[in-house]
Amino acid sequence: MSHKHTKPDINITKTSSSYKYVALGLGITIFCFLVYYFRTIVGYVLIAWVFSMLGQPLMKFFRQVRYKKAHIGPSMAAAIVILLFSCFFVLLGWIFIPPLLEQAHNISNIDYNGIAKTFEQPLANINIRLQEFGLLEPGESLIIKLQQSVKNWFDPQKLGIYLESIISFAGHLFIMIGSVVFIAFFFLKEEGMFVNFLVTLVPQRFDIHIRETVDDCSLLLTRYFSGILIQIIVLSIFIGMILTIMGVKSAILIAVILSILNIIPYVGFYIGATIGLFMTVSSNLDMEFYTQLTPILIKVGVVFLIAHLLDSFFLQPFIFSKRVLAHPLEIFLVILVGAQVGGIFGMLIAIPTYTVLRVLAKTFLSEYRFVQKLTDKLDEIDEIEST
Repeated sequence: MSHKHTKPDINITKTSSSYKYVALGLGITIFCFLVYYFRTIVGYVLIAWVFSMLGQPLMKFFRQVRYKKAHIGPSMAAAIVILLFSCFFVLLGWIFIPPLLEQAHNISNIDYNGIAKTFEQPLANINIRLQEFGLLEPGESLIIKLQQSVKNWFDPQKLGIYLESIISFAGHLFIMIGSVVFIAFFFLKEEGMFVNFLVTLVPQRFDIHIRETVDDCSLLLTRYFSGILIQIIVLSIFIGMILTIMGVKSAILIAVILSILNIIPYVGFYIGATIGLFMTVSSNLDMEFYTQLTPILIKVGVVFLIAHLLDSFFLQPFIFSKRVLAHPLEIFLVILVGAQVGGIFGMLIAIPTYTVLRVLAKTFLSEYRFVQKLTDKLDEIDEIEST
């Protein structure tokens, strides 16, 4: 009596496997589309998650506070943390809004005829040089072109458009703040809520991997954002202290604005420096240009240059490379890609996004040599967690 052994149909197995990959690809595509379509809400959730990560040390501190048998519950602790964050931002507003209003008042009271007279000679010299290089036609005037540009920019007919934009921005800002505060409260109150939600989106066998991935991302992003805060504080103190000693008006405000704009990789510092120089000019319009104002602008420019060198050679390598465990060349290329995809906003989120993608690749695609090479430094996470 002979027994025939049935062999599995290889074609059926390959077909079912193909269907599985197609379904997986379709699911990922739909998920990415939904994330893009609801990107504003996703942004609120991610911002709230960042604040909840920054607030976790405070949550643990308040939860450990005991007085006899009384203790602080999670809801009260979360409310206190939210209140402390709110007080911090209100304090920043209380410190910096008055100088900003003073600058706005100075600009509104500017004697534009006086400015024209102050810059008449230097602009005339520039006008001659531009004509020599063929950048201006004979008879054309740089001053007239600047006046036309200013007229177009401050056209009274556009006032309504500017006002509408400001009101729209204020409305979106109010909604964002309210949404982020509400979501962050529950993330703080129920620790692990965000992770538990992510776990529900994947099969159960991936639970441990997702939790480890989120933990690693939380550690690296916390290190990155705390590094950004250190960068802002160091630059603000350095620039503000030197400008104050030099007697520059609104020195602290100039230092903080430049330090915050410096968060934008590569171009932010130059934008902040331009604004700082403009504020210096607007605060000293009563000075003679060549003998009084020019030396001040040179000194302020030198301070900005020294601060830029300090940031480029010491702060940025420490923050952008060591804090997220990536090679400086990787960071440079990632920022370029972010700029190409999303402009300034893309540059801002490039490093956090790349950090998350690297951790995901290390967890789920570690069998590929390219991924192993790209994520080899992430093995240091265990050492960081143990310290």
